[in-house]
Amino acid sequence: MSVATFCHSAITFILLVLLGYRVEFMSAIVNTVIPLLIYNVIVAIPIHQVIYRVSQIK
Repeated sequence: MSVATFCHSAITFILLVLLGYRVEFMSAIVNTVIPLLIYNVIVAIPIHQVIYRVSQIK
């Protein structure tokens, strides 16, 4: 999941640059990528694992 978050952010930044927007790279990482990665590690990954384990119970 963390890889997908990083790839999504990279693609978004590339598209913004190609469209002519000025993107400050470090500011974008600090304000966008890092909070998303923290959210994935703290919330999304554990919830995904719990749901997967519950769905395996028969």
